[in-house]
Amino acid sequence: MNLIDKAFLLKKTILFASLDMDVLLSIADKSEVMLFKASSEIFSEGQPSFSLYVIAEGCVRIFAKEPTINVRLKPLDCFGEESFFSSRVREYSAEAITLVKTLVLNKGQFLSIIEECPSVALALLELYSKQIVFRNQ
Repeated sequence: MNLIDKAFLLKKTILFASLDMDVLLSIADKSEVMLFKASSEIFSEGQPSFSLYVIAEGCVRIFAKEPTINVRLKPLDCFGEESFFSSRVREYSAEAITLVKTLVLNKGQFLSIIEECPSVALALLELYSKQIVFRNQ
């Protein structure tokens, strides 16, 4: 996936849709593509959290024991954003249902993006407030 493809993928997500292409190119340049085989663990509940994931291809299952969570995410969905708000461990697990391609941003990269473009922080807060719903069901 080249830089332009990454930027256009980001533009289609809730988190990054409002950003200009020059900012998206900067974010895309800082992101890393990661592939996960079907049924493989992306991360598990209780692990340290440092990264945000954007699904480019495939489906991801988000689940936890307490409170009970079982959600299916699809391309253009984001998860793991809570790692940017605290240093707490993951409160849920993520597993690839199919072959999954993600763009990954770690916390340090994301903080440098926010310095360049503070509106990203507002978009992240909006996404986070929507995501809380699946964590509190």
